[in-house]
This record gives sequence, structure tokens and C-alpha cells, in this order.
Amino acid sequence: MRTIRFAAGLTAFILVALMTAATPQSQGPEPAYTLIDLGTFIPEAINGAGQIAGVVPQSGAYHAFRWQNGVLEEVAIPLPPGGGMAAYGINDAGHIAGWADVAAGGRRGYLWNGATTTVLDTLGGADGVAYALNSLDQVVGFATVPGGQQRAVIWNGSMPTDLGSLGGRSGANGVNDVGQVVGFSDLGNGVDYHAFLYDNGVMSDLGTLGGSQSTGYAITNDGVVLGLSSLAGDEVSHPFLWQNGVMTDLGGMPGTTGTTELVNTINSHGDMVGSSQVAGEFGFHAVLYRNGTYTDLNTLLTAGSGWTLMFAQRINDAGQIVGVGYLSGEYHGFLLNPLGATVGGGNVTVSQDVELPDDSTAPVTIEFQSVITGGQTTITASNTGPAGPSGFRLPDPPLYFDVQTTAVVSGGISLCFSWQEGQFNNEGGIRLFHYENSAWNDVTTSLNTTSNTICGQTASLSPFTLAEISYTFTGFFQPVDNPPTRNSVKAGAAVPVRFSLNGNQGLGMMSPGYPASQQTLCDTNAPVAAIEETTTAGSSSLSYDASSGRYTYVWKTDKAWAGSCRQLILRFNDGSRHVANFNFGK
Repeated sequence: MRTIRFAAGLTAFILVALMTAATPQSQGPEPAYTLIDLGTFIPEAINGAGQIAGVVPQSGAYHAFRWQNGVLEEVAIPLPPGGGMAAYGINDAGHIAGWADVAAGGRRGYLWNGATTTVLDTLGGADGVAYALNSLDQVVGFATVPGGQQRAVIWNGSMPTDLGSLGGRSGANGVNDVGQVVGFSDLGNGVDYHAFLYDNGVMSDLGTLGGSQSTGYAITNDGVVLGLSSLAGDEVSHPFLWQNGVMTDLGGMPGTTGTTELVNTINSHGDMVGSSQVAGEFGFHAVLYRNGTYTDLNTLLTAGSGWTLMFAQRINDAGQIVGVGYLSGEYHGFLLNPLGATVGGGNVTVSQDVELPDDSTAPVTIEFQSVITGGQTTITASNTGPAGPSGFRLPDPPLYFDVQTTAVVSGGISLCFSWQEGQFNNEGGIRLFHYENSAWNDVTTSLNTTSNTICGQTASLSPFTLAEISYTFTGFFQPVDNPPTRNSVKAGAAVPVRFSLNGNQGLGMMSPGYPASQQTLCDTNAPVAAIEETTTAGSSSLSYDASSGRYTYVWKTDKAWAGSCRQLILRFNDGSRHVANFNFGK
């Protein structure tokens, strides 16, 4: 079995995998990452919710912890003086499996559910180690029989079931949600060992890639096995995928001649992580295998970061990667968060500063009511998209947000976007639109013109845009004539100015300070039409008649305007401006 030693004097960790993913599916290019330094916390596994299982050195021994959002919670289990423990697997409920020195001279596997710890029995021997668990809290690993031989086991509760062997010692490394188990078994000669699949009470030999040694480390819910096998001659090993009796060599990291190991995990999108032997001081580099291509994770770091990422331990469905690297002369745990990482769980929030076409950025926040399977959420902005919604005006230039996710989600999706000052004429008239079924749909739920934020609710993702109300002004109705005609009226009269905005837009649709009027030169060449209808009013007022769909602004003119010409100006809060011309008699 494979061991990795992080540094001289540290415990040798046998790396195994928990795998409960579906058949690998293709994804896009590598996302951008942010790196979180986990310090002395050495991660071993990460679940779909972003919780990490690992260990921290304390007083010369390792203690197991669960990490979440920067907070460490210790796995509670009594240890003898100088005793240590490890945490190897974590499921989506946050339950952890590993081993602990519960008695002098022997280890025991354990299952910790966040509140209580179950110590797992052996097969009568002194030793037992738990490596992985599934969503049903079935735990796999090995336990010894009297005499000390190691046997692959599965624990349901604290009692182990011996899975048998292919002739000698055996150990289990992974289990899926249907109870299929993978691991390794000696063939009886004490030298050769092969990967096995245990299914329905039968242990099957999966063979090798030509060498004498192979190990199965992870299995998806669809029965795809990820493992490691030596090639002919047993000098170099390659990762493999096995499915339906066929073992596929995944090759090695280009440019290297040593072993490439992707035995840690495979997520539901087909992404795998591990390490590859390289020349130089550190000997290993952490790698990502995606869409048939290897990527050295060190090439995705910001130049001058000081890190050498050595071992990638696990990758979850959200694309979060945990592992061990070298920084400032010390070994550190790390967490790589891809841009738009969308973890499993309820009310999952994804926030991004989205780059706009003009090279500025705008914050966007998305909250998924339920994420069944994690993935990455991407948000891209462009000036190209479908024609704007009817009755609304897009900013100039138009701005569209394309939101996509590889996560499997259910329930409502809340989205919040922002805008810049001056981008819209009427901030109070901004709406959030979602393009679905070849049509724009208003999904607005809240608008804050102080923080320049608008939010909406939808159940699917596709292009979004912000647009402001654009009033459809069809001109003035009688008794007022439209330009260039000058309306003749007695100074001091109250004129009913009627117009339509294609529906009731409320009584607050005017810009502040409007309607307004200003004196103008009298155009003697313009036609003149007498105002045939006036009304009695003490002051100007605005009203809306739902039956006709028209507004009426009763304009109370001033007797002092006699003998002059004036222009009535209506300026709406969508930025549009409309005028009517008047000359005033006595």
C-alpha cells in the first residue's frame, strides 16, 4: 500500500479515499483558485460541504480534528499517554473515520459523529484502522485476526465483517453508498498484491497494468474504481480507472518519468487529484487530472507565493482541493478554493467580483436553497445578449450576466446584482430580468437605491440583465396639441394636460422639479390652436384614470404670463423629456 511521509520524523500516512460520486462527466478549463493556509493542520479529506478531516501535531503525537470555515473541532476520544490518532475519511454529514491509540500497543478504528465516538472492534487481533466511510456511516478499513494478519473489513456499527482476501493480507480503502468496497489484497506470496472489488459478498481481482502490484482506492456510486497500479517491471506506477471489467491507464504527468499517483479521490465531475514525482528538492508536486489532462497545481498559483504544493489529498464536487505543501521551510496544510466553489448543503452562498467588459468589477451574490451535488458556479459579463425587455431600457452599453453552475441544485435561487452611479437615469425604476423560454421575465424581489443593489428570485439559471422602466409616451391628448403647434390659452386658466405612459406607472414617475415651465420666444411661423377646454383649479395636480389609461396634469397657469409664450416641460424619471408650447392671452 502507498504511504507518503510529509517530513522526517512525522507519522507515515496511508492515503485512502472516500468516494460517493457519479460517473465522471466532462467540465471546462481549470478555474482560478484562492489558497488558504491551514498551518499545522494536515488535511486528509474534504466533504461536499467543505468540512475537512485531518490532524494537528500536539505533544509529539497527532490529534484528529474537523475544520470548517477556519474553526477546528477536536475529535473526542480518550487516548493513553503519548497516544495519537488520525482522521482519514469524512462524509457529507461531517462524520469522521480514522484510528486512535485507545490502548497501549494497539490501534482501533473509530467513527465520530460530531457528538459521540464509536470504537470499532477488530477480528480478534490487536489492531484496526478505518480509512473511509459512506453516507450511511458504513466504515471500511482493516482489522487484524489473532496472530496479527491484516484483513479487509466493513463495519456496520462497531462490529466488523471480514471481506476475505485473494490469498494473503488485505485492506479496504473505499466504499460507495451501495456498499461496494475496494482495496488491495496479497496474492499469497507476500510480495504481489492486486486491487479488489468486493460486491454482494464476492471479492474480485481487478488485475494490474502489467506489473505485480495494484490497489483500489475509491469507487463511485456507479461502480467506477480509481486506483494505482505498477507497470511492467514494477518501477513506475500509474493511476487507473476500472469499470465493467476494463482497466484504463490514465498515464503519467507529462515531463516526468516517475510515478504519478491520483489515488486519493475522484469527484462527480471526473476531476482527480494526487501527486507526481518530479526532479528537484521536494520530489513531489500536487497535480490535478481534468478532462484527460494533467495540471501541476503549482502553475496555478500567483507568482512569488512562496508555496510548493506537494500532495493533493482530496477534491470535492465543488472543486475544493486539500493537501500538503511547503512554505517558509515548513510543511503546511492548504485548501484551494476555485472561483465560484459551490458546496453541497442548504442556503449555499456564492459571491464573486465579476469582471465587466470595461475592466471594472461588480459584486454578485447567489444563494442556492439546496445544493444536492457541489460544483462550480461561473458568472461572466458581456455587452451582447437578447434585445431588452419591452417597456424597459437597458443601460448604454447594455450589460448581461451569464450565470452557470455545474452543481446539482433544487429549490429557489436568489441573486443580487449591483450597478454604478450614473448607469441608469431612474434608479427607482430598475428591475432584474431573467431570460427564460426566449423571453425576459421580471424576477425582482428587492431594490436598494442607497447601496445600489437589486435582488431577485428564480428557479433556473441563464442570462440576467438590469433594465430601467422606459415609459411609452405617445404624445399629448386634447385639448393640448403637440409641437410645433402653439396652444393658445388665457393666462390664469387651468389647462388639463393629458398623456399616456402605456399603463399606470404611479404618480411618482416625474423627475424631481417637474412638470416645469419656462418662457420662450414666440414662434410666429408655428401654427396656433386654441385651448378649447379649461378647468377650475386652485393649484396644479396630477391624477391617473384607469378606465382611459391616461394621466391628467391640471396645469394652473399664472395671469402674469399674459402676452408671453411658454413651454411646459414633462421630464420623467426614465430620463425622457416631452414639451408642449403655449402662448398666453388676456
